[in-house]
Amino acid sequence: ETIMSLDIYNTIRNDMKTGDMLAWRSDSLVGKAIRWKTIPSGISSDSPLSVNHVSGILRLKEYEGLQRRVFISEALENGTVLNLLSKRLEEFKGCVWWYPLKRSWDAERQAIGERALQYIGIKYDYKSIFEQLFGSVSVDVKKLFCSEYYYKSLGFNGMAPNPYQLCLKDYFKEPVRIL
Repeated sequence: ETIMSLDIYNTIRNDMKTGDMLAWRSDSLVGKAIRWKTIPSGISSDSPLSVNHVSGILRLKEYEGLQRRVFISEALENGTVLNLLSKRLEEFKGCVWWYPLKRSWDAERQAIGERALQYIGIKYDYKSIFEQLFGSVSVDVKKLFCSEYYYKSLGFNGMAPNPYQLCLKDYFKEPVRIL
């Protein structure tokens, strides 16, 4: 069951920081197909591991008037884009979990944001997302899919994790369901 209220988000939005991850579980056919191929059996559909998309938080505090706005950067079908989180949540059908980065990442947050912004406008990597349903693919910044983009924004190269695999990383504090 989807919680349609933004009450939880509104109570924690000020705690969200650049570099934190959002994990999304959509009710779409594509979302279901991604979860079917990437999530091991036995994982509950209510689990914060049962996701098919990720995005990264961007706070633009240095821009007058935007201090309180929460942006996300994500790879969608039209490429890597910057969106207002509140707008995405209002329109989204499904569940969303906030994965705050651990304190050990605090010194990296500015660099994470800079990398995320550097890759805005990159085309979506349809070929790799399809290939990843059957195995792993290397990070390639010519085209990016969601978890590849977030992973690269963190500063990593190598094999791109899928959303489920990212949620298993020890980079994060306990996830919080916000929608």
